[in-house]
Amino acid sequence: MLKLEKHICGPLANNVYLWYDQTSGEAMIIDPAIGSEQLSEHIGSLDLTLKYIVNTHGHFDHTFNNRFFKHAFPDAALLIHKADAFMLKAQTEMASMFGFDADSSPEPDGFLDEFTALGLGGFELKILEVPGHSPGGIAIMYGHDVVAGDALFEGSIGRTDLPGADHNQLLNSVIQKLFTLPHDTRVHPGHGPSTSVKSEKAGNPFFV
Repeated sequence: MLKLEKHICGPLANNVYLWYDQTSGEAMIIDPAIGSEQLSEHIGSLDLTLKYIVNTHGHFDHTFNNRFFKHAFPDAALLIHKADAFMLKAQTEMASMFGFDADSSPEPDGFLDEFTALGLGGFELKILEVPGHSPGGIAIMYGHDVVAGDALFEGSIGRTDLPGADHNQLLNSVIQKLFTLPHDTRVHPGHGPSTSVKSEKAGNPFFV
């Protein structure tokens, strides 16, 4: 059985997700933000094998601890969409623009798109491409849960005033990819509380 944990980390209150198969112990960490170092010990306490370090997009607050987790778990594959990989090269500069000191990120070990299936134990998680907040934004889905990065929030969407963002593209991504999921799908964003497809289709002011 897969288990999804949410950990709120750092000064920007990022949601860092740990998704793992309770039988095999295979795990992925999603968006290792500022302050997520503590999850290294948590992963060890659960006797998990970290298989993937996944970035839903390339903004520094979601990639900040790529190097830390790659060093702690060198066999874990660092994965991101190819369209956002350029941001990893600029992580230190991007962070400094917002007043943070960040190490550089390692190069990704591979790229994610909608043809990618991420296996944890005997389970496969699906990738959805949801560009707009960034050129290569993705969401990760299994069953009735989708980790949506900064594409969709409770009552809001990701900001589109950053380089590479596109407001209309983001709206289309949400409508075409996330809003076509079953109504009871739980949406887990990069910041803030989880919500549901049903709630956002009915009440999100960007779509009603």
